Amino acid sequence: MVKVQQKVSGSWRSIEGARAYCAIRSYISTMKKQHADVLDGLRQLFDGHAWLPGGT
Repeated sequence: MVKVQQKVSGSWRSIEGARAYCAIRSYISTMKKQHADVLDGLRQLFDGHAWLPGGT
């Protein structure tokens, strides 16, 4: 996915942006593997209530 993002946008604007992208993609991937609702999990994350695997 990182290579696809680089091809689409041309490059990363900062190393922090690249790290944030990778962290969010990893979070989404884990949620999918755990059969969790991705959109709800992202809402919780950005509201300050991070979803954790196996948690409620």
